Amino acid sequence: MKTLRRSNLDNESVKNQNPAAYFNEGLSCFKNGDNRKALEYFQMAHELDRDSPRNASYYGRLLAICTGDSARGLELCTWALRKEKEIAHHINLGKVYEISGNAMAAQRVYRLGLDYFPKCRELQEEYWGYTRKGPVVSFLDRAHSLNRKLGILLRRVLPVWKERYAVKLAGGRLDEEEIRERLCSVFRKIADGKVTREGGAMFLKDLLRRAEAGLVVEELERLTACPPSGVYVRTILHTILLTRNDLFINILSKFLTHADEETVVFAAKGLAGLRSFESFKVLVKHLDYDDYLCRKAVAEALAEGFGRDGIEALKHHIMAVNGYMYKLTSIEALLKSRDGVRALVEIIAFEETGGMSQIILEAVRGRVAHRPQELDFLKKSLHVILEAGGREAVLVTAEELIKALERSFR
Repeated sequence: MKTLRRSNLDNESVKNQNPAAYFNEGLSCFKNGDNRKALEYFQMAHELDRDSPRNASYYGRLLAICTGDSARGLELCTWALRKEKEIAHHINLGKVYEISGNAMAAQRVYRLGLDYFPKCRELQEEYWGYTRKGPVVSFLDRAHSLNRKLGILLRRVLPVWKERYAVKLAGGRLDEEEIRERLCSVFRKIADGKVTREGGAMFLKDLLRRAEAGLVVEELERLTACPPSGVYVRTILHTILLTRNDLFINILSKFLTHADEETVVFAAKGLAGLRSFESFKVLVKHLDYDDYLCRKAVAEALAEGFGRDGIEALKHHIMAVNGYMYKLTSIEALLKSRDGVRALVEIIAFEETGGMSQIILEAVRGRVAHRPQELDFLKKSLHVILEAGGREAVLVTAEELIKALERSFR
């Protein structure tokens, strides 16, 4: 950027090189609409006092407005907001994001500002300007049934059909670049709230019919590894899950080993939600994975998502696997449900060596020691087994477990 001329800064109040005076003059010019003059004053204020978040924030915003240097503007405004949580700093950073074309980031900044300043009208207006558009028919009330139906049609349904129609217009098969462009477009619209995730899933289903499925899967893998600007990975994963298509199982399975626990749990529950044999096999395979977070997530997903089949898989895993820690993960997952507790009782009842009984008892004691509220649940689950009746060995084992729990936690 060229050095700004300072000959224009001839006001008597700023001749003494006072950064506060330069800032005040700049703010006055900014409010009067003289952005170029305001930029000159803010630059001088920033150069004289580089430790001031206020100077940096306004200088960054005016840089973006007057010169288009949004990168430098973002750098200054972001630094200012990290140093000092002020209303003006949130608004300035949001405005620079708008200038750079990243409306989603601007909305997040305004939302963050409202967390700190919930009653600030200026932040409310900026935020709601994104999240709530005016009624379609302006002379009718927003709650009028016509406005509500037209709003759904224009802002949710039509964008999806526009994407689908664009695919059909292409005729024949789409190439990789066209697939990538259409996927990025629909995910950005989902992130901006212009298309629902359900609508995005409809688009994916149609894209699979109009393009080579393998190419669509490959492009989705690339997007989950490097999402488009303003789009979260979980938005893509959730949209994929809503298609309920086994073609995307490999994409989801890669996130079972992700570093973020929430993402791992999300992927495991998503695979369980598909309730297919392929997703079941993927989850079972990961019961032997080295990472604890992965094992824990898939074990709980099997128990919760596949019902009796999942519980039987965990039961078999406990009996077959050699490693103590691998057994323990599956045992902990079974302890969370009554059917799971019954499965553990059956293992103890019919296990001959007694080694498994010791491991399960240790897991039970450890769980109750860390979560005392679990004791009542376990006792009730064991009493349910006794009341339901059944094989004598199971009933005797349930009674012995109740006595063992009472002795350990009196």
